[in-house]
Amino acid sequence: MTSGYVASSEADRSSPAVLPTLPLETGELEIDSDWQWVQIQGFFVDPVVVVKGLGGYESDPAVVRIKDVSPDGFSVRVQEWDYLDDVHGVESVTYLVMERGRHQLPSGEWIEAGSVDTKATNAFQYHAFSSVFSDTPVVFASVVTVNEYDTVNARLRNIDTRGFFVGMREQESSQQTHVTERIDYIAWEPSEGVVDGLKYAVGRTESAVTHMGYTLPFSAAFERAPLFIADMQTTAGSDAASLRWTGLEPEGVDIWVQEEQSRDAEMRHNNAESIGYFVAEAQY
Repeated sequence: MTSGYVASSEADRSSPAVLPTLPLETGELEIDSDWQWVQIQGFFVDPVVVVKGLGGYESDPAVVRIKDVSPDGFSVRVQEWDYLDDVHGVESVTYLVMERGRHQLPSGEWIEAGSVDTKATNAFQYHAFSSVFSDTPVVFASVVTVNEYDTVNARLRNIDTRGFFVGMREQESSQQTHVTERIDYIAWEPSEGVVDGLKYAVGRTESAVTHMGYTLPFSAAFERAPLFIADMQTTAGSDAASLRWTGLEPEGVDIWVQEEQSRDAEMRHNNAESIGYFVAEAQY
């Protein structure tokens, strides 16, 4: 984690949802390619931070990068792949902060928030959950350090009730070597309901999402466009890619897998991926 960093500005955002009993905070951010500071509103001792699923306002391929995670907040920006100019316009994202550890929802489902330190690049490292889940959880994972500047994205595969494989991907033309970074994850059993006034749903798609796009309908009924986090649960295609979205509405959202063009011009991601998602709306 970079020390001594002062963010250039504070991220624009709507009022975050801070839950009084579940150690969780979530909110929407408007970010661009400049580092921005996000002040955490709730009380956390050892927060785990995930920001995954980048809005699709600008077409240049990019990922979300995070650093300087502390009980006070974190820094976040859009980072384009290294072959581009790394100047990116404003995009919408949702952040999820949770206290490190294992937490149970009132309805009985479990959530685990933790971290993995890895240098696995174009490769995977296994991570076991602290306890076995009853149902295979949806996992969201973000690289939360910048120990090396090269653009990198966290990828997942083979998630089950006991653990998952996680690794990093640089752009296709790179040597696929990267120094150790911290990857934060939140694993959440599929469920929906209302917790402390936050209406939410967590689920996953079938292996059906490619570069062609996919309309994801929400099972829960929302009054307005909800907060939305999404991450690929599989690594069916070997090319570097990230998840993008557009058209977020109360009923659903359009999502697609976006590859980059550092090695060649094609951006087809024909091997369909399963996408995990978290949607939420504060009801207070």
